[in-house]
Amino acid sequence: MCQAQPPCWGRAFSAFRYEFPVDSMIRRLKFDGRLVFGRLLGQLLALELRRRLYARGAVRPRFIVPVPLHPARLRERGFNQAAEIARFAGALLAMDVREDLVVRNRDTPPQVDLDAAARRRNLRNAFAVTSAVQDRQIAVLDDVLTTGATATALTGALMAAGARGVELWTVARTLGHGPAFVRSPDAPGRAGKTRGITAVRGSLASTPAGARPGPFPA
Repeated sequence: MCQAQPPCWGRAFSAFRYEFPVDSMIRRLKFDGRLVFGRLLGQLLALELRRRLYARGAVRPRFIVPVPLHPARLRERGFNQAAEIARFAGALLAMDVREDLVVRNRDTPPQVDLDAAARRRNLRNAFAVTSAVQDRQIAVLDDVLTTGATATALTGALMAAGARGVELWTVARTLGHGPAFVRSPDAPGRAGKTRGITAVRGSLASTPAGARPGPFPA
């Protein structure tokens, strides 16, 4: 059902548009190994979630599940950028991050040059749930939402394993695939659109004492 009629997550949240400076921070984390940006992006995402979603009374998921890398890709890169972001977002939101719930069992080719249909084919049966998720509400976390193919494949695996519901959290959404959104049949308040550079500055300015992400690293 999820593969045929995406999206199948109950609520999706992207904090920012995929544009400067957020796009630069994500690339430097992902391709240059600048792990300090994982801390900064994770804290910014958590602050936006708290301010725009959970301050309105929305119920938090039980776990955060970062989108996993295949073991071969993880060995090559040395880290999972989604897990780095999730670690700091989870700390600020006081939520458990569970990297053990799902594995990526196929080393799929990179998605970057594929269209939406090819991305869906590329990710078919790519994820396997390895721990109990029955009746759990789960937040899937990734760095960027583009076509939603990765999130759809992972959400489908979790729902098939018995999860009660899945939310999708991303730091940014690409401009070419519509605005990011907050959507849920029972979510209070109106849907929120993504924000750009002024939002990043605003989030930094409103960070509570002791949790400040700090200046933008060079």
